[in-house]
Amino acid sequence: MTLYMSPEMFAYPFLFIAIFFESFVLITLLSKPARAARARMPDAMTPSVAVIVPCWNEAATVGATCDSLLALEYPKEKLEIILVDDGSTDATQQSMARFANHPQVRIITKGNGGKYTALNAGIAATRAELIGCLDADSFVEPDALREILPCFNNPEIVAATSAMSIHKPKSILQHMQNAEYTFGITLRHAFASVNGLYVIPGPFSFYRREIVEKLGGFRYGHQTEDMEMALRIQHAGYGIENSPRARVYTGAPATLAKLVKQRTRWITGFLRNILGEYRGLLFSRRHGVLG
Repeated sequence: MTLYMSPEMFAYPFLFIAIFFESFVLITLLSKPARAARARMPDAMTPSVAVIVPCWNEAATVGATCDSLLALEYPKEKLEIILVDDGSTDATQQSMARFANHPQVRIITKGNGGKYTALNAGIAATRAELIGCLDADSFVEPDALREILPCFNNPEIVAATSAMSIHKPKSILQHMQNAEYTFGITLRHAFASVNGLYVIPGPFSFYRREIVEKLGGFRYGHQTEDMEMALRIQHAGYGIENSPRARVYTGAPATLAKLVKQRTRWITGFLRNILGEYRGLLFSRRHGVLG
């Protein structure tokens, strides 16, 4: 007897997964609209904030990145910007130098040790209540900080992510990435609604400093320190939120080779983290959707 397997039988599981996923996103967004404005804190109640900008050979962009942070609509006495040069070999230090006497900016120079060590150096230099991370090729909207702060009204939330888009996409490849990032804004909001975020992207992410220090600071994380930190936060039982109205624009690979290299690093880092130290998160009822 010959058992015949039609092509449709192989398609059904994938169709079911697609319908389930789309239904999940739609129901989540309808129950918690992504564009709903949140009440902003009055100046007197705003926490002290330090935004850390780790830099390695970012001479071309770090100046504009810092300018965008200085333009944030936030009490100046409560906002500190920490530029960390991680052993750059180009003119990054010279680009930073024009901010040397700015009252809101602190400059740290250190030997090259990787992004996670630059972030930890910035954390060690501040006592701010909230610490933010911004890649040195990224730029924020003036109201971005005001938009992301309400995420921390919930004491169980210890980290928050922003809404990323590509900064001035030019090539078809960059426009494709921008479309992906735009969809990602909706996706992150949906997963945050059920505490299922597994990564806290570098462009304009925020943390409660005391919790980051309690957890031991950033780690190498197989070159995905933002993903490793998110998994560690989830593993410790804390929550991660998303602010779809806190807009930030970041650089994107301009060539296919650079894009493949970036995505290979992301995928490899995720697999090594989730199948290594954090394999206990997999299929865990305690961690809900994330598991």
